Amino acid sequence: MVMKGGGDLMPEHDTILSDHPMKTGRRFARPSLIAKRPLLFLMLPVAAARLLGCRPAGVWLVVPLTALLLFGLQALPVQPSVLRWLIPLVFCLTLSGQLLRHLPARDAAERLQGQTLLLSGKILDITDPDTFYDQTVFQLDQGGRLWLNGPAHDLVCGTRIQAMIRLDRPDGRRNPGGFDQAAWLRGKGLYLTGEIVGDIPVRRLSPPAGVGLKQLAWQQKQRLIRTLNRFLPERPAALLSAILLGDRSRLTLMDQALLRKAGLSHLTAVSGTHVALLIWPLQSLLRAMFHNRLIRRLILCLVLTGFGALTGWPLSVSRAILMQGLILAASWSGRRADRLNSLSGAALLIMLLQPDAALQTGFWLSVGATLVLIILVPHLAERLTARRPGIPPRLARLAVLPLAIQLSLLPLSLGLSGEVVWAGWLSSWLVMPLIQVLMPYSLAWLLIAVPLSLAEGAAATALLSLSAWPIRLGAGLLMRTAEFSARLPLPRLLLGDFSLPLWLLFITLMLQASGLWHQAADFFGGSQ
Repeated sequence: MVMKGGGDLMPEHDTILSDHPMKTGRRFARPSLIAKRPLLFLMLPVAAARLLGCRPAGVWLVVPLTALLLFGLQALPVQPSVLRWLIPLVFCLTLSGQLLRHLPARDAAERLQGQTLLLSGKILDITDPDTFYDQTVFQLDQGGRLWLNGPAHDLVCGTRIQAMIRLDRPDGRRNPGGFDQAAWLRGKGLYLTGEIVGDIPVRRLSPPAGVGLKQLAWQQKQRLIRTLNRFLPERPAALLSAILLGDRSRLTLMDQALLRKAGLSHLTAVSGTHVALLIWPLQSLLRAMFHNRLIRRLILCLVLTGFGALTGWPLSVSRAILMQGLILAASWSGRRADRLNSLSGAALLIMLLQPDAALQTGFWLSVGATLVLIILVPHLAERLTARRPGIPPRLARLAVLPLAIQLSLLPLSLGLSGEVVWAGWLSSWLVMPLIQVLMPYSLAWLLIAVPLSLAEGAAATALLSLSAWPIRLGAGLLMRTAEFSARLPLPRLLLGDFSLPLWLLFITLMLQASGLWHQAADFFGGSQ
């Protein structure tokens, strides 16, 4: 990243393997990658330990893997030298902590499976509180957590309840490419599910101690959704609630199936892409309004924090906001902001704050997509503009972006959804310019509409209805694009049709086309 236009952060061409060998005597001594990007090499052992710590065999691999890592680092030119000991120590401590978290939970699930008990505890999190059937993360007074299903009782986070609960183990993948509840809950650190049963009603033991930040954010989110429902027709309001706030409960099953068939369902899951689409116009607006860089950055941090709170801090949004925060912190300290180091730092912070994030496929999809965007896309776009000089660089990046990310992350996408829709590449190219305009305009309109709608005046209502016309138009164009893409006679790639050798061939061809393959060979091959 470089400073431009009064100090704002602008993306630049980032080359991960751009270090040139330094001649020392007869041989070339390569600079240490660890010294340049220490957060990357601290994140990797933490990620490996998190993934290994949820496996039964992990306890037997702590000592040999730590020893292997320790001896391997001694043979490398690691600078600063303290990292030779710090990296294995971080791996060992993280793996031990992960095992101590998962082994007792797994043993308790095996012991309590099939029992029906009168249990009490506190509600930690609620999924879709408006629905008839609540799904909550339930902290037991007896110790441990479980995924609780039961009829809605107008409960909020922090409420302590008592209920008769039937305990069971979560289901695995029933069909090839189907939903794997066990893996999904393991990503939340949960090995036990419960369902409220029996004639004993749910008893409230105590209300939450005040209104927490999570409950306050949920109330503001509902206010924004009510504003959308008031000034927009039902279908555009449901679509914008999903795109802006991540609330897909109001989308009809038909529209959800349509977006999935068109390969556009990712637009309704708030992610790092949405954060990027918010940052770009916001930086331009702040640059025009404020000359003081400190004020611009403080406002940017406040807006991003508020957006994260409204969307419930999904992992991809947390990753994007933390990454932007690290980039801002680097610029404040006068250092050059390295995007790969910032990505590694954001992933490291998430895995420390949410120990089971590394077990979720969505986390690695977010990290992987950002990695492709940082490393591969600029090189592919550069090659494209070199062959076709008439193509603008920004258009070249947009052209190669969907294909590069989809192909690079194909195994993760198949593991998450069980299929890849080829029409999604075309529809993503078609709707991306529309989303770049629709999302910031809709958010700005929404923030203005909420206070104005309280006036209850005819003039304010007419003004808001008129200014919502571009949103209705954009949402309609988006759904018509989805309908067009869904009708295309393009095949789908199912999980059972995936070929690892063919995918590796595609990746090799992309690396060759981008020039990264030669850079890596030159760096690791060295010369005399």
